[in-house]
Amino acid sequence: MRKVGPDGVQSQIGSWPVRIEASIDIGAGEPLVVTFNRNSLSEGMKETYAQAAIKFWQCYDDLKDLPVLAFFSDSFPHEKVKVGTKIQKLLDSQFGISQPVGYYNWDDPRDCGNVWQQYFIMQWKNAKFGHQSNGEDAYLAAVTDCVRLFSSPLEQAEPNWDFEVEDVTVVARGRNEVLVLRFKNGMESDFDSLPAGYRRAFSMVFDIANRAFLLNKD
Repeated sequence: MRKVGPDGVQSQIGSWPVRIEASIDIGAGEPLVVTFNRNSLSEGMKETYAQAAIKFWQCYDDLKDLPVLAFFSDSFPHEKVKVGTKIQKLLDSQFGISQPVGYYNWDDPRDCGNVWQQYFIMQWKNAKFGHQSNGEDAYLAAVTDCVRLFSSPLEQAEPNWDFEVEDVTVVARGRNEVLVLRFKNGMESDFDSLPAGYRRAFSMVFDIANRAFLLNKD
């Protein structure tokens, strides 16, 4: 590998082969280990992801707490994933989505936020308009608490009310409903209209919070 200096001169940094390893302890004996190896610039990447995935699904039913898996690329959240037909039918049905959806496209470099926003809006409407309770209140409280906790200051003596979230809610915009963050400074913003840095950070939290609740109900 090479880098180009300010004077245009190339110099070598590092050497082949390159190896990246990640170990995940899911509480089922030996940890899952995924490695990525590349021996030279002309050789493709070799990885052990498939073997680890097979091992994970073999012990899935025996896990007490399911691990939350999420991947955020450099393009996140600007590139949106296209919602699959099956997931869209579930979201449109008002019956909710099931536990396995917590792993929906978790390793896709694109943002799944349109799925989570639709789900939050659906659950909010079910709770607001008195439909039979199916855990909507617990879901809304858990996701909202995660967003609040993330935005809260590390030091209470130094609050940042421009960033700290007071509530996560739903507001009608014409014929549609949109997800809205209300901040402690009294301002509010549609989720998709947040400043780029805010939207990136809160999109990560919203993704993880939704996956965690679907998988473990807490």
